[in-house]
Amino acid sequence: MEQEKDRLSFCWKLFTLAVLLIIGVASKLLPGSGVHARLDASEGTKSAAFEVSRQFRYGEISEPQLAKLKWALRQLPGDELQHRYGDHPSIRTVVLGEIMRAADAQLMVANSTLAKLDKMDSAAVKASAEKYKADIEERKNKLRSLIKYWPVITNVVREPAPWGNFMLVSYEMNLPEGMKLSFLPCALEYGDDFEPKRGKFEFDCLFMPVRNGNYQIRLPDPIGSDLADVKLDISADYSRATVEERSDTFALIDKVQPLIPETETLVQAYSRMKSILDDKAYF
Repeated sequence: MEQEKDRLSFCWKLFTLAVLLIIGVASKLLPGSGVHARLDASEGTKSAAFEVSRQFRYGEISEPQLAKLKWALRQLPGDELQHRYGDHPSIRTVVLGEIMRAADAQLMVANSTLAKLDKMDSAAVKASAEKYKADIEERKNKLRSLIKYWPVITNVVREPAPWGNFMLVSYEMNLPEGMKLSFLPCALEYGDDFEPKRGKFEFDCLFMPVRNGNYQIRLPDPIGSDLADVKLDISADYSRATVEERSDTFALIDKVQPLIPETETLVQAYSRMKSILDDKAYF
């Protein structure tokens, strides 16, 4: 009887082990879905199998997840993906792995900078940190106040030309008082009822002045639909705008320069690390 029990116990253990092995192998080979979908890097990232494995139907993964996957793959040139994550890694494994690598790199920068600051005069370091914090707050307030200078589209017409159609977009913009802007990056997103965000055209908002506060931009016409269906959204990026300080000198409108450069390096390293780690929420 004892021998029979031992035999049954052994068979049950053997069966359990076999099931676990099958599950383990299957989990490595099955394609999965969503962020658990597996990439086929067995023949390298230039292979047809890899390209097929990274094609997704609409709704399988979100736009932020897809954007982060593309970012992660850019961090893995050549055969790095296969060497680091194996032949059939899941999207989640790859992206989270690269997120942690990027965050660790910023942490190393922060720790190295802290070591430098520890050797400096503590009063000077404190003064630099306080000035930088105050300047950052002033910059934020300045950028918030510039919302009222946002460009507003006033008219859109189709402009035929021998080499193709254009859309002539007119917009109004009052420039900030007391600031002589030399460059203001803007973006015009376009689409229609079916695809509101079909494309994006970036340009200098100050490039084509018509008269006081009125500007125009020629947008290559990719829509091919009635103007009534066209969706346009214009925006300005004042954080990258340049302002004339002297006749020959230009600077970013929200430029912040601490007393000690390491102060900025440290703050930026922590800020980037937080921004990188925040993307973990998508996975």
